[in-house]
Amino acid sequence: MDIVRTMYAAFVRGDIAGVLKHMDESIVWTTPGSPAVPTSGARRGLEQVRRFFEDVERRLDYLVFEVRELIAQGNRVVALVHSEGRDRKTGRYFTADSATLWTIGNGKAIRFQEFTDTEALAMAAQPNETHAHGIA
Repeated sequence: MDIVRTMYAAFVRGDIAGVLKHMDESIVWTTPGSPAVPTSGARRGLEQVRRFFEDVERRLDYLVFEVRELIAQGNRVVALVHSEGRDRKTGRYFTADSATLWTIGNGKAIRFQEFTDTEALAMAAQPNETHAHGIA
């Protein structure tokens, strides 16, 4: 559980190198959603996960990112996360609650699977003259 806590703390600080150093070279990273969600997709290996974080940095501006609970069993950790932010390209806002499942092996993260409100992220990514939820 400490590895997952450390990675989230590094992410919140903007220290992506600090996140990646706790991942196995062959990590499998899965983020849900249709092509309407700019960060969705399956990635394999550290280089593809690094590009994921670069995409997140370019596209999303988090106003709130909170790990609300960590639940561990064996070599798996579930993180319950709340986030609020803005899509940098469209200016539209989103609020999403997520559960992420981390699998740890040999002291590093070997698998990441996110379960989140993909509809909120897809709506924020849609170009529109008005902002979501009336927030400008």
